[in-house]
Amino acid sequence: MTDELITDLSRVKGLRVISRASAMRLKGTDKTPADIARLLNVRYLLDGTVRRVGDTLQLTAQLVDSETDATIWADKLRGPGTALFDLQSALGVAVSDALAVRSAARPAGVDRVTDPGAYECYLRAAIHHLTAGVEAFSQPSNVLIVAREYLAALEADPSDPDLLLMD
Repeated sequence: MTDELITDLSRVKGLRVISRASAMRLKGTDKTPADIARLLNVRYLLDGTVRRVGDTLQLTAQLVDSETDATIWADKLRGPGTALFDLQSALGVAVSDALAVRSAARPAGVDRVTDPGAYECYLRAAIHHLTAGVEAFSQPSNVLIVAREYLAALEADPSDPDLLLMD
């Protein structure tokens, strides 16, 4: 998980990501987030867990500002056990958006969605779309869930063309 997120976040323009080796040497220490950030010369720390309950995976992550020790973003993503890579990818996008940097994977000029409510609907649709898998879309109910969220996003901010883009 750590390797995948480091790889995904390293592709984000304007974001410097510490290597796994540097981060792992501090795992399990009794150092505070501020101490770890100072040693690594970073401001933000990403922390999280991966849990499996039956056939379901849950990824929980939080982004901490080491200067204030405040959690500036946190989320949990759930999906079938076969969707680990999709969940990791969705998590990478969410973290880069939380840091308000433009992902290199997005077209030039697409920085953010202007309406937070619209973006929340968009993310719910995208995550459901990614985690449901292709075979799940043979069920009309899954198609309706995704379509409703995308439509809710467009209704919340019809002027924002970014809502139509999927990373």
